Amino acid sequence: MSEPKSPVVTDDEQIDFYALWLRLKANLSGILIFTFFCATIGVVYIQLTPSVYRSEVSFIVNSDSSSSQFSSALGSFGSVLGVSAGNNLADLIQEALNSRSIKETMVDQFRLVAHYHAPSRAAAVDRLGRKTSVRNRKSGIIVVSVEDTVPAMSASLANGFVENLEKLNADLELTANKPMTRILDKAQVPLRRVRPDTVSTLLLAMVIGL
Repeated sequence: MSEPKSPVVTDDEQIDFYALWLRLKANLSGILIFTFFCATIGVVYIQLTPSVYRSEVSFIVNSDSSSSQFSSALGSFGSVLGVSAGNNLADLIQEALNSRSIKETMVDQFRLVAHYHAPSRAAAVDRLGRKTSVRNRKSGIIVVSVEDTVPAMSASLANGFVENLEKLNADLELTANKPMTRILDKAQVPLRRVRPDTVSTLLLAMVIGL
């Protein structure tokens, strides 16, 4: 039985790093010009793209789950908002904050049709929904995040969700606890934008240029 032959590497298959360096050196000016062009495009993109800011408010729910009226209140509150009641008050609060009812109230309160330059109230509601995130952590902490091109508006909207939640509780008397929520971190006016990322954009442009 003959032994397997090892593959033979010919001279043509070998990488000539010196020749590669000479080619790069000969085209260095063109590479630098193209890289500079891509970086310029990145700078223009950053300058023309509106800055987006994000503000967050976090809170916990003051609930009395042992109350005999709690289950029926959950059901009635969920039916009014057109959302699923869930298994506990925290789940319902998350659904309520995502409900169209609260978003419509927010659109009217903060005049978001004009702020978003939206063609209609419904369009402003949809845009607010895309810019809002509600997270219900396992620890029971609920976090509402809102993005906007105006830093102060992002903070006002985030805090506004919690304020309107309290108004709903006052109107529907979901729980006897007032306030229903205990704010852990109130939304503050953000100082730094989240998009566009200057460093990432310029690095990507330079990599494409190379």
